[in-house]
Amino acid sequence: MSRQQERAQQRKARQERLHGRAPIPSGGIALNSKPALKDFASTPAEIELLGDLVMMREIRQDQTEGGIVLPEGHHDEGPRRGVVVNVGPGLMKEDDSYSPMNCRVGDLVYMQFTRQTLAMQIGGEAHFIVPDSAILMKVRKGGTDSPVVTD
Repeated sequence: MSRQQERAQQRKARQERLHGRAPIPSGGIALNSKPALKDFASTPAEIELLGDLVMMREIRQDQTEGGIVLPEGHHDEGPRRGVVVNVGPGLMKEDDSYSPMNCRVGDLVYMQFTRQTLAMQIGGEAHFIVPDSAILMKVRKGGTDSPVVTD
């Protein structure tokens, strides 16, 4: 077998590994950039968060209010918008009390995607668990304490 034929076979094997048609060799690196999310629970209430963690359900917007259709993949860039569905008790202080959380269940928030963000499927919808510090802002209606929740 010539050197050119060997390289062609190696290239073909690499392409098959990349597209999932062949097993990854032992010691190899899995190159799946976006693995499928695991369905952890059927409802967010089944998960008890600890510390200052916040669970939010992502609200995806495929079209602007003016009617412009947004391109595929725009959800992966910038801050994510969602509704808080579960919160932890807060961080424990030295006197065994908890520090208050910035978010409550039902708040419409924008979050920053960090290394500490955990993405999961709950009831077939994408949910994120983030630390309280990753919440960038809450959206309030008319300066009142009632959050604006739109789907």
